[in-house]
Amino acid sequence: MSELPYADSYFDVVTAVETYYFWPNLGSDLGEVLRVLKPGGWLMIAGEAYRGSKYDERNARWLGVDGVSALSPDELADAVTMAGFVNAQVFLDYERGWICAVGAKPASVVGKLLV
Repeated sequence: MSELPYADSYFDVVTAVETYYFWPNLGSDLGEVLRVLKPGGWLMIAGEAYRGSKYDERNARWLGVDGVSALSPDELADAVTMAGFVNAQVFLDYERGWICAVGAKPASVVGKLLV
């Protein structure tokens, strides 16, 4: 995640399912995802563990092992936004313990001539 082998603006969509826990540096790795997305492209992160879920006790067995970590919904939304994504949203399935975050790479801004 830290050095994706793709050109800038290569993908329309990037998905990450059950992986964000393992990313070495979530902030800079999200920046790398932003780099490879086309303007207006979307990121979707999904996982079955987040801090504050009803499964925190179960998840505690593997969180923290070898740098594995999970974020709260607010922390994940902040990380996506801080990386430069717009329209960031987080969705939860509390009963199943799932989290999904989405965000878009800002579209190219075309200047307007005001007369």
